[in-house]
Amino acid sequence: METGKTVSDGRRLSNDDLGALTRKFRDIARRIEEGTISFDETLKGLQSVAEGRTVPQQIHTGTARPQEFRPPKAKDRKRSLGETKRRLRHYLKRLDWPQRDPEHIIVELWEAENIPSRGSRTPISAILDEREGAGSEMFGDFRGPPKLEERDIQVVNSTIQWLGTGIGTSFLRKFLGVSQIII
Repeated sequence: METGKTVSDGRRLSNDDLGALTRKFRDIARRIEEGTISFDETLKGLQSVAEGRTVPQQIHTGTARPQEFRPPKAKDRKRSLGETKRRLRHYLKRLDWPQRDPEHIIVELWEAENIPSRGSRTPISAILDEREGAGSEMFGDFRGPPKLEERDIQVVNSTIQWLGTGIGTSFLRKFLGVSQIII
């Protein structure tokens, strides 16, 4: 049965829809009384919905604090699983461009991050290792580096490089806005 009220997506709000909303509000009230969710945070969230702002607005007031980055020595860079040359062909070609842009910077940082050091895992190893419990140091059973396929390494490295492109940084901004993480 229809209530006769039209909602923003053009359909009519049914009695079942109203019942679902009522049940959801009762569930929210119950959880506030139990103390599992905060009343103030719930009220802020409902206000955002009421104002039509279901995706939080992210306001950037400045840029990140500058950090100094010194590229590692050539011999260390060659040991890195994130080595610049270990990318899919079309991503490797993009690095031939002379200007140093965010894509180049993220490649350099990723390369440095993936230089193995004694007893610790690299991010690529943590991503690609399929052993039980891998990716978490809390299990304490690190048994040496896993056998990783070169193509898999290239795909991971190219994906990280993609985050430095215009589309990749746009995706990261959207993620930060939706997740409300402030970095």
